[in-house]
Amino acid sequence: MDQQGETTRNSEVAAKLNITQRLLWRIIARIVKVIDDKYGEEGLNTIYEGLRDWDWWQVPVRKAGLTPGEASLEDTLFKVLEAGDEVLFTMEQRPLIEKLAPNKYLYKVRHCNVADVISRETWKACPIVSRAIEEGAAKAANPRIKLTGDKFLVTGADGCYSYYEMTEA
Repeated sequence: MDQQGETTRNSEVAAKLNITQRLLWRIIARIVKVIDDKYGEEGLNTIYEGLRDWDWWQVPVRKAGLTPGEASLEDTLFKVLEAGDEVLFTMEQRPLIEKLAPNKYLYKVRHCNVADVISRETWKACPIVSRAIEEGAAKAANPRIKLTGDKFLVTGADGCYSYYEMTEA
């Protein structure tokens, strides 16, 4: 295949990935909305806890070459979380990963190709599903990693803010 053909093929693959991600997240947001409408906070908490506490999160930690439960904060951010975001979202800008203190980082997503389709159904998909995925992966990497943050692109913020901190206990 010549360079032009390869470029065309790469563009086609990128377009298909974008369409797939957008459909997947629209479906996820719809599921969150339906459960929220019928079961309220109890249903949303069930989704959150079920995703966060899923043992499967050890798989991406292992695939990153890390030992579940023992990963450093930096390895978790750069080898697990950032790598996962590259599969779940297509971002025009890479996430901003900023060290705020010796054991604390800001992980800020500044662009997301699926924020608009999520918000068509319910903004709650981000704090429920995305945050549970992040927390579950971090917890599998090292249970001492704590996640906080309450700003999301789908609610009009200038990014999705996740603060990761390695705690003592």
